[in-house]
Amino acid sequence: MKEKIVLTVFSPLLLLGENVFASVFEERTLNADDRTQVEQRKQERKRVEGVIVDEAGKPIVGATIIEQGTTNGTNSDVEGKFVLDVAPRALLLVNYLGYAQVEYPVRRQSSHIQITMYEDSEQLDEVVVIGYGTTNRRDLTGAVGSVTNRQFSAQPIKKTSEILQGRIAGVQASSYSGAQLGADANIRVRGVSSINFGNDPLWVVDGVIGGSVTNPADIASIEVLKDASSTAIYGSRGANGVILVTTKRGAAGKPHIQVSSEIGVSNLPKRFDLMNAYEYAQALEAMTDTRFSPEDMEAFRLGTKGVDYQDLMLQTGVSQDYKLNISGGNQKNRYFVSGLFLNQTGITTESELKRYGFRANLDSDVTNWLSITTNVEASTESTHNTGADLFAWRTIPRRWT
Repeated sequence: MKEKIVLTVFSPLLLLGENVFASVFEERTLNADDRTQVEQRKQERKRVEGVIVDEAGKPIVGATIIEQGTTNGTNSDVEGKFVLDVAPRALLLVNYLGYAQVEYPVRRQSSHIQITMYEDSEQLDEVVVIGYGTTNRRDLTGAVGSVTNRQFSAQPIKKTSEILQGRIAGVQASSYSGAQLGADANIRVRGVSSINFGNDPLWVVDGVIGGSVTNPADIASIEVLKDASSTAIYGSRGANGVILVTTKRGAAGKPHIQVSSEIGVSNLPKRFDLMNAYEYAQALEAMTDTRFSPEDMEAFRLGTKGVDYQDLMLQTGVSQDYKLNISGGNQKNRYFVSGLFLNQTGITTESELKRYGFRANLDSDVTNWLSITTNVEASTESTHNTGADLFAWRTIPRRWT
């Protein structure tokens, strides 16, 4: 015997240009066996209660507990406690900043567990640039955020400013408009500090104030000075924060060659829902004194006349990014040489960006007391129609002839 169960699914959909919410109702027929299987699956879930502590037995607040292979997770409270419903043989992944990840297998007989986390000594011993030198992270007392190359090397980053997006607390990196190809992200360190003057932070590349890095793959690490130390070192220029960029350098040994190529596409996920030529002609006749011949109206209706301006303006953007770097040397002379070629087209027709970049970092130990460091950065960029306005459709000549 089958039982009829009505399942109601509500899905809020935000339609383009309108604040409209739609409801989707779905009716399914489940038999008694299906319902029994659903109830059995619910019963198979196991509730795990536990506490997260450090080496000294003190609770860790805000640790992340996730069931491996799923999005099911929670955080520990102020007492380090957590509650989570998982599969009977699930594997819990516990993470917390400054501590090594813990993998804890859930057993059927374990309902209340205690997980001990240990400090990640490798992370604490990481060298951080602080403006007037370097120090280990464990000895760091100022407000300094850092990003290393391994954190963004696998992502398709086109500009250096994109590296900071969502990676450092107190640093906002966003783009107000995605219309222009190759535009830098807008960066604010701890908010806006001035209304009448600029709020951009000071960039320092390899100790050179105002330097730039064309190829993001050349960056070894980025440190952001967020407190008063930035002003103490760089004066009023560092009032909005200081971004310290350290590029890669060569190491003694055999030549190391690295080549990477990235190809991506971009498109508009949903176009504007506009009238076609026939509907537009009807609207013009109804609201204005404009009149069309019966032959033109029939051609508009059949689609032999008329222009879809979105088809004229929009296209599928293609991005081609090629990078090459060579490094090596001996104990006294080391080199790092890199090249970049970026060819990118936007979603608007005739929009194109081409960028070429070259960098050479040379280190020479002339004597025991004299070392020479040479940094060379060269780049060129050409753009065409990168600031196209999707709403400037009136400038396109009509072709209703």
